[in-house]
Amino acid sequence: MTKIFPGKRTSMPQKKVFWSRNPGEYLDKDSGEILHDAPRFDGTVLMWYNGIRDYLDEICQDGRTNIVTSPEIQTLLEHLYFYTSAFTSVPTVEEKIKPFTDAGCTFEGNVLLSNQLSVMVFVNPYWPTNKISATESCDKLDEKHDIIIKEMGII
Repeated sequence: MTKIFPGKRTSMPQKKVFWSRNPGEYLDKDSGEILHDAPRFDGTVLMWYNGIRDYLDEICQDGRTNIVTSPEIQTLLEHLYFYTSAFTSVPTVEEKIKPFTDAGCTFEGNVLLSNQLSVMVFVNPYWPTNKISATESCDKLDEKHDIIIKEMGII
């Protein structure tokens, strides 16, 4: 078994919200159930994907300024309006990046949230392909908040 992150694991309360990658498939944020009485979505796929920002706003609270995800989700994030790649983003402090890179992650860029908070995006090749996790630091991953993404099979 490959360790995703080293460190102590505890059963701290975590926040978990659900989002569907399938445009127009609205989900109950708390249960992940499809909302059949939701309004019709008439926008583009890119507009639907940019809606994930609301979910990122929700999980990136209380000092959680780092997100960890899989390469598959990173591909989705890097095409969004509010994403800046590591090549063009503002210089970052090495001390903030090092614990994640030591744990096998790569720093890929930043996501600007609606409250103008910029969160750093890290990719771990062993991370679940349907999850974005927000954490304060690499050693506090047991206190993470997650977005569980449904309909990842449409990649």
